[in-house]
Amino acid sequence: MTVGFAVRVLFRRGRRYDDLVLYQSDAQIWEGVEAPSGGELRLLSNEPISAPEWGPTLVVDRTVPTNLDDPSAWIDAATSGLIPDFRTTDFRREEMSDSQFWGIVSELGGVIDDEGVERITNALSDLRHPEVVAFRDALWVKLHNLDHPMNTVRTEGAEGGIINADDSLYYRCEIIARGEKSYCSALETPRLASDSDGARGEELLWVADNASLYELPPTDVEIETGRNREFWPEAEPADRPWERLPSISAFSNRVLASQEERGADLILRRLHFTSFVAYAIDREGRVRELMGCVMTASFDLARNEVTASWSPD
Repeated sequence: MTVGFAVRVLFRRGRRYDDLVLYQSDAQIWEGVEAPSGGELRLLSNEPISAPEWGPTLVVDRTVPTNLDDPSAWIDAATSGLIPDFRTTDFRREEMSDSQFWGIVSELGGVIDDEGVERITNALSDLRHPEVVAFRDALWVKLHNLDHPMNTVRTEGAEGGIINADDSLYYRCEIIARGEKSYCSALETPRLASDSDGARGEELLWVADNASLYELPPTDVEIETGRNREFWPEAEPADRPWERLPSISAFSNRVLASQEERGADLILRRLHFTSFVAYAIDREGRVRELMGCVMTASFDLARNEVTASWSPD
């Protein structure tokens, strides 16, 4: 039905809406509710949403009165005020010095909690996009360097216990959050995690994404537990099934359930929540405005899937 299409991400902080705002069907339940830190609370629809199990969730679909002879020009004008796409070829990758990296990490105050995550996210938000990418790249390298059989979370804390791969990654995040001395010590003398380690580390993985105006380009550095071949000679290349699967609707029962369960499915926890606004031209030359969200492994995949959903017949 459509003959033209454009997609833009709406908000600076991590391309996320508050889930409940998009899903709610009664405006009155939001009396006294404040927006999440760094975000917006916006009522997009009072109508119940029919959320498919797979694919984009469409929240708003309306015809826009343009009163213009050239609807394509109207779309160009409308999207110019939104956050633009960013092509990773538009900048040269930079390296971040250790002093700058650890200075940014110091915003955490040695621990990963809500206040520290907000501080480090704000600090990264003030940087140029290449610097945000450089911070993420430096973090990935350090996480990879720490990937040692002894820097792991194991059942009962025993050396012969079963390794929890995800919690071990989060434990390495917590080592970095404690600062440069903690990082160097764990490199020289790796040690098994204690019972409390690995509980909050995951949040450090996403601070660069949440602070960035644009999608971060991929990196070849492997941070999953057991991928550093220097310490894990038997390691195989990482398999990332979430990069191959179609999107999961932002409001599917599986996703909603995963948000309440810490041991949620690995694939669900590797997906990005991407909100979008799009414009399409129908056969009569009218402009349609579409708003919604989708969960995929990257912004590029989200854009491709949203575009394909309203491609010409």
